[in-house]
Amino acid sequence: MKITLILLGVLFAFLVQVTRLQAAPIPSKTETNTIPTYEKKADLIVTDILGLSGIRQIGPFHAGGPIPSNPAFLIETLEGSVLDPERLLVGSASNYGLDLYNRQMRPGAILSLEVNQGRYAVPKNFAATDKKALNGKVMLYSAQSRDYINGYYNSNAITQDLPNISNPTYISINNAFGRPWQASSPFGINGPGLISRHLQNSNILW
Repeated sequence: MKITLILLGVLFAFLVQVTRLQAAPIPSKTETNTIPTYEKKADLIVTDILGLSGIRQIGPFHAGGPIPSNPAFLIETLEGSVLDPERLLVGSASNYGLDLYNRQMRPGAILSLEVNQGRYAVPKNFAATDKKALNGKVMLYSAQSRDYINGYYNSNAITQDLPNISNPTYISINNAFGRPWQASSPFGINGPGLISRHLQNSNILW
């Protein structure tokens, strides 16, 4: 008899709980969609970047890293210089008029761009005559050309014959204890890739 009463009590409690769940109000779709959404209009600042691939604001480099501790590197981070923290590094599939160093690899360049002086277009072949254009709004940071091969800085390196960039795909900057790094796909999506860092280049081909 006691066992029967216990079972009936458990069953009653279960039915009460189920009834409570069924009676609970079901929130509408508008009530459950509480994640706010925001809209921000993009400002078109720079045009005519052929094959745009990677984009990264440079930002400040922190004390203790290889750039602030080297005067030759540090001067490149001053206002108006190629690594000015306010500028953008942008990857492009163009050599901007420079001769290719390795004709088996695809062209490519990294540009340093001013973004606070109004809208402008990147000149098509500006690097053939000067590494700067439009009064410094556009600067060439790296390209698939002789002046940017690894051997230019490291003549004894195994990778001395590799360019710093070729068909860039990504840009990363370690502002704490590093420097800019670039990923490239010099032979297309099915070929070996290239990771490199400029400012005394070192390249890794994989």
